[in-house]
Amino acid sequence: MNVPIAAADTPPDVLKKARDAVNASAICIAKGVSAEILPATPVEEEEDLFPVEANLKLLAPGLTGGQLVPSLRAAPGQATGICFSMNKLGIPVGNQVRIMRARFETAAGGASGGSIVLRERSGLGDCAIRVPLPPGGSADDIAKAVEDAFQAPGIPGRTRTARPT
Repeated sequence: MNVPIAAADTPPDVLKKARDAVNASAICIAKGVSAEILPATPVEEEEDLFPVEANLKLLAPGLTGGQLVPSLRAAPGQATGICFSMNKLGIPVGNQVRIMRARFETAAGGASGGSIVLRERSGLGDCAIRVPLPPGGSADDIAKAVEDAFQAPGIPGRTRTARPT
């Protein structure tokens, strides 16, 4: 299902639209899938507790051994300056952490250039990888550039920045 969002939509607006679309979908209802919004939790004054942003939780009581993950799609040139947060993917206690896939799409003439920044935040600090995008590059070129950035030698590598928080 597609849930259109507008540039003026706030993060809570986007979460509400996604929740409402899942809960109104005849297919989701028939399969026993529903969605709820988990509220944000502020920073507590205790060690090892970190703030959590509001997020969408997909529920499927009849599903065993799997995890439902919503997908995000932005048409070429439509996600400039936008941050997609992919938090809480995977099941850490089951040795499944951050199960996800990214596919890139470009306009007919290729990418416009610029860069993609991939950032991981943890209790140990932030780690970011900035991947320059080749102007005119294909989706495969972008995927290769992202792969190469993660395989770059050195800690941090030439495209990585690590800063403790």
